[in-house]
Amino acid sequence: MYHQLTLPGRTDTDTDTRVMKRQRIFQHPNVMAALPDVLIQMLSDYLDAESMTRFLTLSKQLYNVTLPPNIPPLRIRYLREFMTYPRRAFETNGYEILDRAYKDHSLTIDARQAPPILEMLKTDKTLQTLNIRLHPENMQQLVEMLKVNTTLTTIHLNENDIRNEGAKHLAEALKVNKTLTKMDLNNNVIGPQGAKHLAEALRVNNTLTEINLGENIIRDGGAKHLAEALKVNTTLTTIHLLLNNIGPQGAKDLAGALKVNTTLTKIDLSFNDIGDEGAKDLTGALKVNTTLTEIHLHGNNIGDEGAKHLAEALKVNNALTEIDLNYNEIRDEGVKHLAEALKVNTTLTEINLGYNNIGDEGAKHLAEALKVNKALTEIHLSYNGIRDEGAKHLAEALKVNTTLTEIDLFRNEIEYEGAKAIAEALKVNTTLTKIDLKSNKIKTKGAKAIAEMIKVNTTLTKIDLFRNEIEYEGVKAIAEALKVNTTLTEICLGYNNIGPEGVKHLAEMLMVNTTLTGINLCYNNIRPQGAKHLAEMLMVNTTLTKINLFSNKIRDEGAKDLAEMLKVNTTLTEINLGFNDIGDEGAKALRESNIHNIKITR
Repeated sequence: MYHQLTLPGRTDTDTDTRVMKRQRIFQHPNVMAALPDVLIQMLSDYLDAESMTRFLTLSKQLYNVTLPPNIPPLRIRYLREFMTYPRRAFETNGYEILDRAYKDHSLTIDARQAPPILEMLKTDKTLQTLNIRLHPENMQQLVEMLKVNTTLTTIHLNENDIRNEGAKHLAEALKVNKTLTKMDLNNNVIGPQGAKHLAEALRVNNTLTEINLGENIIRDGGAKHLAEALKVNTTLTTIHLLLNNIGPQGAKDLAGALKVNTTLTKIDLSFNDIGDEGAKDLTGALKVNTTLTEIHLHGNNIGDEGAKHLAEALKVNNALTEIDLNYNEIRDEGVKHLAEALKVNTTLTEINLGYNNIGDEGAKHLAEALKVNKALTEIHLSYNGIRDEGAKHLAEALKVNTTLTEIDLFRNEIEYEGAKAIAEALKVNTTLTKIDLKSNKIKTKGAKAIAEMIKVNTTLTKIDLFRNEIEYEGVKAIAEALKVNTTLTEICLGYNNIGPEGVKHLAEMLMVNTTLTGINLCYNNIRPQGAKHLAEMLMVNTTLTKINLFSNKIRDEGAKDLAEMLKVNTTLTEINLGFNDIGDEGAKALRESNIHNIKITR
């Protein structure tokens, strides 16, 4: 009755088996009506019975959907290309992927699925975002599609080994494409010549707003070509150039472009070894540029001299809202100049000075600035060797500052005295909502001081106390404080050796607390007994949505207790149980009890 397609190399036995499976499928007329006979003939040669049934059911559903005008059923268009690439198209359940694409207007495909999809996208009017992995031989097909497609706005081509030749072809497409607004070419071994081709396209393209060229090898030569393009381009707002070894000369050329460009709002030059010289050239641009709002100079070997130059720019620039100077060589002297700039700057809202070893003296300079600054909302000071003395200076600033909402003090050397000073400040501060104190040394005594603050503070929503050598008594004090606190929504107490007894106090607290939605208790050796306490709590708690119990040795016994909880808890959405020595029995219990589809990480 039906014509059987036969691929080269297929044996008669294979064909006979397919025919038998197809005949069993065709005994069900309710699915037969979903598709034309010719399509069923074509599909039945390549799909087993189960896949065929599922596909026909999905297709029947799609046929019954009323589609908006001019939007074709994506999966049906895909099937029109199926005759050319049948095996590759369905090796990874192509119809399920495309059902999701039709709903979300977004598609992620691998190299095996690329050929039929790229052909389909020449005429498709539905898809807006494409994340694709390519074989080199598919590049030309991609380029031809981009020249005629009229709906794609975002394409992710990261890690595709595109190189200079591929960049050349993509550039040709960008010259004529009228809809793409974002292109990701991160990590593609694109050199100066490839950057030149793309720069030529950017001179004429008038739709692209964001391009990511991070982790390539464009060097200063490629940066020069891109800089020339930025002088005339009028649509690009974001460019990522991190890890490209552009050096001081590349920074100089880009600075020249920023003096005249009037559309770029964000530039990422992280890890490019621009040094003080490059920072000096960028300073000249920042003094006159009026549109750039965000600049990332992370990991550029910028020292005190470079910081001094940038500070001069910040005194007069009234457009920049975020500057990232993380992981440079700025010490207390460089920070002194930046602090002076912050006293008069009125637009910067976020500054990242992490990994700079500014020490207590640098913290003092910044504290003086924070007492008068009225614009900054976030300051990041991780890995800076700040001790108790520096923490005390920052605490004094927090008592009077009225704009800062987030402070990051991760991985410093703050102990009890510093923690006490910060706690006292937060008893009166009314604007800070997030504080990161992880990987310091506040210990149990410092935790008790923090607990007293938690009892009275009414604005803090997140606090991170990960790895602070807090033991049982400190956790007990924090638990008591959280019984009365009504604003904290997230707390991290990971890596503090809390143990089963400490968790018991936290569990009792969570039976009465009605505001916490997330708690991190990873690396705390809570064991099965601690898991049992938490399970009992979660049977009655109605606000917690996320809990992290990673690496706690809860084993099968603890997993089974948590499994019983999963049967009744209706608010938890995510639980991390990774590295807990959970065996087959515990895993089975969790799987069978997860009736509310909670995300369980193991």
